Amino acid sequence: CMTKLSTLTSNNVIEITKFIERQFQRPLPLPSYLVADLPNPELYINTAIIVSNETGGRTIATSDGSNWKRVKDGATVS
Repeated sequence: CMTKLSTLTSNNVIEITKFIERQFQRPLPLPSYLVADLPNPELYINTAIIVSNETGGRTIATSDGSNWKRVKDGATVS
């Protein structure tokens, strides 16, 4: 079960620091996409996503700036 991220409502440096620390003390949520709806990899270099309907099943992929590559074997998402 994924929890909703908190919202920062302060400009206080100490509160901002504590907010950031809390955000990274849990797993980071990854956005999920269908293969047909993948965002432009040029705009998301070194970003991780979930591809929910990739060949072989759901997988994590990262952008190399040209393509989305499956983490498990480096193949281009198709």
